Amino acid sequence: MNTSSTRGARLNRRAKILLIVVGVVVIIVLVAVALLAFDRPLLARLTGSLPGEVIGGGDEKWAPEGFEFCAQQGWWNNCWPENICKANGDVLYGVQGSFYTKTGVSGWICCNDASIGYDPAVGQSKNCYRRRQ
Repeated sequence: MNTSSTRGARLNRRAKILLIVVGVVVIIVLVAVALLAFDRPLLARLTGSLPGEVIGGGDEKWAPEGFEFCAQQGWWNNCWPENICKANGDVLYGVQGSFYTKTGVSGWICCNDASIGYDPAVGQSKNCYRRRQ
């Protein structure tokens, strides 16, 4: 009788350990899914849909001299694929007549107040323009 209860205790302990391991794996998967769902630049990198060109919106026809349209502003500091600008050098952020220059950009940057570091035209929809190469 003593051996069967010991055997039962071992099985119970193994079941608890297995349950803990499964729970940890489920939590890791849920965190990964949440990151992919809410971190749009990461999702865009994994799916290969980072633009660098216009996906929509913005004033693509007009750009300051020596620059080209790169991305439109992301609202509420979101960074969706259409708000990501690929640049190597200066990026202008703002609207015609009111710009802030972000220097030393090398790679991808979100076109929003938080990433650029300044809001040159409060309350207005802004765009990013990269220096022409």
